[in-house]
Amino acid sequence: LAACALAGAHRLFAVGGAGAVAALAYGTASVPRVDAVVGPGNRWVTEAKRQVAGDVLIDSPAGPS
Repeated sequence: LAACALAGAHRLFAVGGAGAVAALAYGTASVPRVDAVVGPGNRWVTEAKRQVAGDVLIDSPAGPS
């Protein structure tokens, strides 16, 4: 949380999964569109992030863990 404050984050959302990537990238009635989608995920999350990469900033794709 300290790093988020230093980076200038105004809000944080504790969500997960490929559907969350889409919700964050494009916005919904309850989740606003964000500037960046970051964090680890499984292969479906990695694919979802790849698909929205042209519309929102993402971190580098994660490999298998």
